[in-house]
Amino acid sequence: VSDKTPHMTLLYGFLTEAKTLQPYIEKVLEGWNLPSVKIADISFFNSPYEDAPYYCIIAKIEVSDELLEGHRRLEFLPHINTFTGYTPHITIAYIIKDEAIRDDFIAHLKKEWLGKELKITGLNYGGNK
Repeated sequence: VSDKTPHMTLLYGFLTEAKTLQPYIEKVLEGWNLPSVKIADISFFNSPYEDAPYYCIIAKIEVSDELLEGHRRLEFLPHINTFTGYTPHITIAYIIKDEAIRDDFIAHLKKEWLGKELKITGLNYGGNK
């Protein structure tokens, strides 16, 4: 499992740690509300590291107007967009690079999680940039 508390990134690439931007983040998100998100698909991407052969299993989140609004508001803050497009997702797990295991795991997760609505419990300013 990727983490004990799952998270979805609203904007990746702040030029400084998000916790140092907290007052500014709160200001640009003032009045914005996202009570829940819905799982649209279960998918994967390859490890970005050549020496680390694994798959990152993700739950793709349904893109709503409210979700995009939060993302766009945060874009007013200093950041570098290192990924094209915004693909909201929750990282579920990192698994060894084995296609059969990956496909079985994704099939199982799809049966259990597709269409599930997840309640948002708050903002996490963490230590990640």
